[in-house]
Amino acid sequence: MLKENAILARKNYDLKKQNAELVLINEDLNSRLALYENPHTPPSAQTIKKREKKRKSKGSRKRGAPKGHKGVTRPTPPPDRVVDSYNRTL
Repeated sequence: MLKENAILARKNYDLKKQNAELVLINEDLNSRLALYENPHTPPSAQTIKKREKKRKSKGSRKRGAPKGHKGVTRPTPPPDRVVDSYNRTL
């Protein structure tokens, strides 16, 4: 009877330890999943904690080109036809 109690106590201890580990893993996975399940966050803004740490170390930068950037745009093509909208009847 004492051996049986010792075996059951050991199994109980092992199961409690395993349960505690699984709870921690579950919390971590749920926090990661929450980043991707938010319907209002665009995919480009979704981050994982590792990338947030890297971003904080670099400082907070704004998106886009820096101030004073020359910029590049295509030249406006010449019109291929002219529509007179003043004489148009409804």
